[in-house]
Amino acid sequence: MLEPMKSLRSIHQTEHDQALQALKKAIVDGATFDYERLIQNAVQAGVSEHELDLLIHEALEVLIYSEEHPVTSRDLTHSGWPLAPVTVGG
Repeated sequence: MLEPMKSLRSIHQTEHDQALQALKKAIVDGATFDYERLIQNAVQAGVSEHELDLLIHEALEVLIYSEEHPVTSRDLTHSGWPLAPVTVGG
């Protein structure tokens, strides 16, 4: 049985959402070298200036929140952050 084709609108929305997520991740990760390209991609995907402003504001809030709350050992165990193996007596 043939699968229904995705509508052009849903494909455009997916590109729109992916562009926003990539930009937010770059901001939170501090990938400043990639901002210009990601913003251009977002604009090409139909992201408005207002949406960009909201996204940047949200990403900056994430950065500020993470700076106000230092990382604890509990955070590391839940984040999947790789820890160096511990060797005893060696």
